[in-house]
Amino acid sequence: MVALYAIAIPVAVYLLGLWFVRDRLLLRGPLSLVLPAFAVLILVSVPWLGLSGMTVLIVLAVVARNHLDIPVLHPETEHQVSSK
Repeated sequence: MVALYAIAIPVAVYLLGLWFVRDRLLLRGPLSLVLPAFAVLILVSVPWLGLSGMTVLIVLAVVARNHLDIPVLHPETEHQVSSK
């Protein structure tokens, strides 16, 4: 179990870091909380899903985040900005 958390905690911190640096500024509304939600889900589900379940959740987080990658207007310049 400790080995699973040794993998899950850095992955969750990485997802939260991506959100903090990028998504919280570019995405608006509840859609901007996709990565933090998956970070919490990964940490909570480790005892039941194991490493393969964690892998599936990471892939789902990437797919969900990329699906939401829509252009937004930069708040200061009102120019269209893509988060890619």
